[in-house]
Amino acid sequence: MITTLTDDTMIVTLRVADLREVVRAAVAEALAAKGQHDLLDLKQVAERYRVGRDSLVSAAKRGEIALSQGPRRKFLVRADEVERWLTHRTYTPPHRTVAIDMEDWERRAEAALQKAVAEGRIRRASPQEIQESKARRKLEAAERKRVRDAARK
Repeated sequence: MITTLTDDTMIVTLRVADLREVVRAAVAEALAAKGQHDLLDLKQVAERYRVGRDSLVSAAKRGEIALSQGPRRKFLVRADEVERWLTHRTYTPPHRTVAIDMEDWERRAEAALQKAVAEGRIRRASPQEIQESKARRKLEAAERKRVRDAARK
């Protein structure tokens, strides 16, 4: 549906959706003129500013924005408060770390390993010890499976 409105200086053609927006703006302007604040619930804030509930509640906990609790335990916030919060938030870029040279890291790791072996804190396992360890782990896994299957029955 298209409606034509006449003004002293121009003729404006609007759709119904545009009319609703004009009415909303006129109501908001009238309320502001009376000294009343445009209170929004969190759903309206999400629609108008694309800001989620959790962001607003977190900002209120940090003291960056003032929320009040309205009827039916709904959080309410003034539109100008949200706009102030959105426009005055500072962005701090994350701290960038220097890229690690992998060859240097491998040299330092190898040196630390050799030092630990030389000091006796760790030792190299013989091939026989490695085979025994693998066999022991296989037996332990088989035992765990047997116990698990017995518990299911």
